[in-house]
Amino acid sequence: MSRRALLLALCLSCLVGCFLDLPRLEEVLYDVRLRLANRWFPRRIAMDPRIVVVGVEPESYRKISQHPVFWLGLYSRALKRALESGALRVGLDFLPTYVEPESAREFARVALDYPNRIKLIAYWDQQQQEVQAPPAELVLPLGVQNLALANLSLDQDGVARRQQLDPLRTPPVYGRQSWEFLASALAAHQPPPEAWVNYSSDSPQRVEFEEFLRGTGDLSGRLILIGSRSRVDQDLVIGPQGESMFGVDYQAQLLNTLLQNRPLRPSEGRPWLCLCLMAVILAAARLPRLAQVGMALGSVLAAWLAASLGLLIGYDRLLPQAPALLSLPLACGLTTAWRWRCERRLLQVLSGYVAPEILQEMLAEPAQWLRSLNQRREVTLLFSDINDFSAHCERESPEVIAAWLNEHYQELTRIFFAHQGTVIRFVGDQFMVLFGSPKNIQEPEKQAVLAALAVQARLAQLHPFHRVKIAVHCGSMLLAVLGNEQKREYTAIGDAANVAARIQGLCKELGQGVLVSREVQQRLQGQFPFELQGSHEVKGRGQRVEVYSVQ
Repeated sequence: MSRRALLLALCLSCLVGCFLDLPRLEEVLYDVRLRLANRWFPRRIAMDPRIVVVGVEPESYRKISQHPVFWLGLYSRALKRALESGALRVGLDFLPTYVEPESAREFARVALDYPNRIKLIAYWDQQQQEVQAPPAELVLPLGVQNLALANLSLDQDGVARRQQLDPLRTPPVYGRQSWEFLASALAAHQPPPEAWVNYSSDSPQRVEFEEFLRGTGDLSGRLILIGSRSRVDQDLVIGPQGESMFGVDYQAQLLNTLLQNRPLRPSEGRPWLCLCLMAVILAAARLPRLAQVGMALGSVLAAWLAASLGLLIGYDRLLPQAPALLSLPLACGLTTAWRWRCERRLLQVLSGYVAPEILQEMLAEPAQWLRSLNQRREVTLLFSDINDFSAHCERESPEVIAAWLNEHYQELTRIFFAHQGTVIRFVGDQFMVLFGSPKNIQEPEKQAVLAALAVQARLAQLHPFHRVKIAVHCGSMLLAVLGNEQKREYTAIGDAANVAARIQGLCKELGQGVLVSREVQQRLQGQFPFELQGSHEVKGRGQRVEVYSVQ
């Protein structure tokens, strides 16, 4: 992986993380979940039968010849009719601005006959920093405590998803500074400070205003909302399901949420983000392939979305979605950075040791290969050494020796790489080559012997200086990376490595170019013309070592 690819991935993830509007994303995902929940489970939350909306619809404007500004008397009649029919409380979602004396007296009679059962709206003007309240002629008989704010808590995109319910403090109006909101005033119990509205797919019972004036049925225990349901009044609100609704219908949905005590409860997002990042890091560290990491993250994301929808439907919980989605670009950046770091470590350890095609294969999944470097494995070792190297150094100049060694290194490295060997040491005239690690290969002993014979055949064509003695041995060894950040070396540690080095020392004594141990001869018996060269004592071992030559 190139540095350019790493920087691009990290920049993209940082841009997404920095400029992604997480609250906005949560709002959009809230809309999606609510739509799916109400479409697939239309009876998830029913509309409370106590709620009745009396809507001033276009039909009412056509049937009532009087101009709406003079309708206070009609509203008073509607209030009286509802309360006489047993309504528990009535909320008038209408702010009178003009009051005729006779209409004021009629309203006062109703308010005094039914104390604390009528809720009239006021409005907090944020720009002017003042409360717009009904005229004093209505407030005095009603009581200032029966005024409630009709303000909506719209999000930045103008959608009504959650409503502030904590009492709002303002400059004194009619001696009052703390104001509750209309829905909580009608519900008449202590609301939470803020509620995510749990929209129902059901509609409340609706009655047209003009029809309501002509007669009503039994309204015992009902909560009545009277307000405009005509677009000409422009009392419209955008709901999370994408459609516009009238303000009085929104108040009904909010009131239903409070009456059933089922506001949607959001969960804290930061712990979930931490869990997502932990899952990303574990996936990047443990899964061997990027495709598998992507599939795992996609599965986690799908499960997260399904669990979120299930929690919304079953438990009215809002599981945050932004952490799960944000983890995807972060996964890209972290996984890319992790792979880049693993690649750098692999290059530091194995660059020049293994064939380029094997190194490219290892760099495709560096984390997997790094985990396999420090472990005990059954492998084959080949030691190669130049005959009479010291004597040549005495006769020739350092420049000539360096040129010969460079040619020798190039020829042998090409042959070892061609047989999938790993050159783990090259000191002076000596090679130490590993077969079967870090990449598993079929019959590493055979590849080592073939490489030894190929070296002898190739060097026979070159300068007489290039005469070598080669030993091959196999056994269980610890393959380890030794060193620190400045210098690392990949090597084989164990008795088998010492035996291979000692067998090489027997080559000159026995006059053989290639010697293999009994373990190698037994595994390759019948594949090569081996000849027993006896059993010999070697330095550092109590047991004798049986060796074979191969032509």
